[in-house]
Formats: sequence, structure tokens, C-alpha cells
Amino acid sequence: MAFLLAFKALRVEIPASNMVRGMGAEMAARISDDEAAKEVFTKFKKGWERELERLKGYLDPDTKYPINPATESYKQCLLDTVSGKIEGQIFQGPKVAVFTLGAMMPCWRLYASLGQELLAALGGKVDADNPYKDWIESNANPGLEDSTRSVEALLNKLAAPLTNEELDIIEKLYRKSMAHEIDFFLAPTLDQPTVLPLKRNVDPANGRLLLFSGFEKACIAVESSPVLADMAIEAATSNQAELRAKWGNLFELHEGDYTNSIEKIMASEKGNFFSNIIKLFGLEKNDLWEISSSSSFRLVFFLSAVDQFSYDKVETGLEPFSILEKRANSRVVQSKVLKGLDLEGIKQVGGRQIFLDGSPIFFKKISQNENLIADINILSYSWCDEFIKSSFASVELEGLSIHANQLIFKEQNSTGDINRTVETPANKLQLYGNILNSLNDGKVNLSVYIGSSIGDLLCLLQANIGIVIGPSSILKGVGSQLGVSFVALYPSLLKKQKAITSGGSPPADWKELSGVVYTVGSWAELDAFISGWQKLLF
Repeated sequence: MAFLLAFKALRVEIPASNMVRGMGAEMAARISDDEAAKEVFTKFKKGWERELERLKGYLDPDTKYPINPATESYKQCLLDTVSGKIEGQIFQGPKVAVFTLGAMMPCWRLYASLGQELLAALGGKVDADNPYKDWIESNANPGLEDSTRSVEALLNKLAAPLTNEELDIIEKLYRKSMAHEIDFFLAPTLDQPTVLPLKRNVDPANGRLLLFSGFEKACIAVESSPVLADMAIEAATSNQAELRAKWGNLFELHEGDYTNSIEKIMASEKGNFFSNIIKLFGLEKNDLWEISSSSSFRLVFFLSAVDQFSYDKVETGLEPFSILEKRANSRVVQSKVLKGLDLEGIKQVGGRQIFLDGSPIFFKKISQNENLIADINILSYSWCDEFIKSSFASVELEGLSIHANQLIFKEQNSTGDINRTVETPANKLQLYGNILNSLNDGKVNLSVYIGSSIGDLLCLLQANIGIVIGPSSILKGVGSQLGVSFVALYPSLLKKQKAITSGGSPPADWKELSGVVYTVGSWAELDAFISGWQKLLF
């Protein structure tokens, strides 16, 4: 693993950082007025001193080792904090001890998390000949996690009497210290191919990252259609109650059609014996299922032969959703319920939408990366592309390609008609293909599709890498019934990295139409996968 390679170089850096941690803990213990905090700082100091002595055994005492700039920055951050030089101000007294605890906390949290993740990646057991055995096992120890939680609880207790301004300072110190910790671990140069970050595997000379994303429930937390409906009701000069009733009926009809389509798909697969067996035993496609009751009897099933993924099956299964979306849009247009909406009003409301945490910075880091050729496209069922454009403009993202339906305006007011170009899963797939075909400059495209709904499913499967953020139970249920596998991204990356290290496929070898859609819990996880760590400004 990449971290294990880096740790060899970190044996030089960790003793240096532990020295300043020990100094800081000793100083903080002297100025703290809380006995529990004094005890924690004393334990900090003793623990880091023991770690320092252990790691010194890896170093030649006669050799002078250069200290990485990341380590120097981290040391200076801790020294400034414990001396009271914080955020351009000078602090004194017990509060400095609380600030220091906030700055030291990321070390405990990160080490405990890394230890647990590395141990899990190694199957829960570290081989005796693994040179990192002691470090992994000591940091994966449940006792460290328990201690970390106790110290976090103590920090919360000590911070309770602080002002909002002082709490903001602790948060900034925590973030800054965590950033230094991450820089510290990433400082050594790796000498092997890695699957992370994905951008590293896109050659700017002859490659391109082709990024697609949905909008509603992917970038923002809400659907745009109810927002536009509320605007239309508020803008009505008369008969608001009648218009509200019309909208209620339209949404009720759509929900009923949607529910019926889901129920039909779920019912159509119940008789699949092999699918049920696979689910029962928690097996995966392409696994070899081997059942042996004696040395003379062996039953072997290749699951891929009996439950093979079929893209055609997914296309056919999603046809009812295409029909119901077209029908719903026809009802909206025919009823003229969007007539009279003001374009500027739509832009203002669009600009007030709240993005999911991490979404804007994800797109900014990709679009502003001068060493990465990237094409970013937003695909949405929204009735009004201007709503989406204004949403992204509000977070200073105006260079994205927006593909959505267009509400028709006469002067500044909506006629109630819609230029309907993106209504169905097939429409999104056609857009995806058209964009891909238009980039015929000879560069190799690595496509990533980020989705959140059933309407994204065809594109998620067509892309080299399809990812859903916090997938809904409906999406996973329908997809699974159609033969799609939803797999957590992180453990999949570990498997891929191990394959690369063992001389397997190259890092950029991502195959479309595999039947696999990856899942992540947040935009931060997706950001780490594609862009990797980039130092933030504080």
C-alpha cells in the first residue's frame, strides 16, 4: 500500500514531530487549570516520549537526516499554539491549554483511524515479517480508539464555557493541525504506481478526465420541480388555491406512476432462484462459489454464468420510467402551471440553493487544475436550465456545461412551455454519448459519472466509473433487481491497489459496462478519490 511505502521515510519525520508534541504537552499541562486535562497532557508527553525512543531505533545515530518542510510547518503550528500565538492574537492562561488540546487532537484521531483502516485492509492480521507490524497494531489497538474518544469528550467539556469566537478558533486550529498531519504523511515521495488520486492517471498530453454529474439530490439537497412550483403559486395574482390544488394533483399522479413502476420491477425478479441464493450467502458476481460436504463430493457454480449482468436488461427495465417522466412533463405543459414565472426571479431563487457539503469545492479543484484537462458536464431533468446555471454561479462556478430542459420565455415571463430535451434515462444516455463522440481529438477519455437517481443508472453503467453519493434505498433496490452491483468505493480501491502492486492491471484500467456502480458517503470522499489532498488556505 502507498502509505506503507511512505512510512519508511516517515520514520525520520515522526521523531521530530513527537519531540515538539512532547514539549507542547508539557507546557500545556503547566498552564491548564483542569486536573483531567493535566492528566491527559502528562499521558500525551509520556506516550510520545516512548514512541520517540522506539522510532529512534530505526535511525542511524551517526546520520544527520534532513527534516521535510511539512514537518517544520507542523512543528511551528504546535509551538505557536502552545505559546499563545493564535490567529494573529496573543492568548494567555488556561484557555491556551484548551486551544493546544484542540490542535493536538487530530494526531490522535488520525493515527487511530489509520491504524484501524490499515489493519482492516490487511484482513485483520499483520504478518510477522511486515516491517510496519508494530506501528499498525499499536495504532489499531481498541485502547487507542477508547482513549481518543475520551480526550474528544474532554475537549468538548473544556470548550463548553468558551465564546463563539473562541470556539471558531478551536475549529480552525483543529482543521489546520489536521491539514498539517495529512501533509506530513503525504510528504515522502512514492516509488510505485497508485490508483489514487485518479487525476494522476490522466496524462495531460494525451488524456482527458470527462466528468458528468446529476444536479438534484447530487449537487443540491432538493428537487428543483417543487421549488419552481412554489414560485409559480406565489407569483399567481389570483386563484392561488386552485393553482396549488393543480400542482398537488400533478405531483400525486407522478408519485403514483413512479411507485407503480418500482413495484413492477421489484416483483418481476422475485422468482430468480440464483439471485436469491446469491443474496442469501452474501456472494458477489464473478465469485467462485464452492460447496464441499466431503472429499468425494464437490459442487461448483460459476455465478457469472447464471446471473450475468445485462445492460440490455437494465435498458428494458427502465423503459417505464421514461414513459412516466414524459407523461408527467406533458401534464405540466398542458396545464400551463408554469406560465408567468419571471426569469430574474428564477435566477434569484436558483442562486439561493444550498449545495451539498463539499460539492462546490470538488468542481472548483478540478476546473482550476492547470495540469488536468477536464470537461465537466451537468445532466438534469430540471424544467429550467437557468435555475441550474444561477445555482452554480452563486458559488462562482460558471464554466460548467449545463444540459437540462429549457423553460420558454417571452420577454422575461414564462409561457408555460418547456423545450423538453432531457426527460428520460435514454435522453441522458444520448447526451452522454453525444458529448463523448464530440471529443474526437485523439485524446483518451476517462469518464466519471456522478449520479443520485434511477434516471442516472444507464449513464452510471456506461461510464468508465459510475459513482453515487449516499445512494437511496430505491435506487439500490431497483438497480440490484436489474442486475447492477453497488459496491463501496473505498474497499474497491484497496483491492485495485493490491492488484497493481502485485503486477496486475494499470491504475487507469477502468472498464465501462462492468455492471458495477460505486458508492461513497460524501463529496469529500469523492474529492479524495479524484483530486487527492490539496492544502487548504487558512
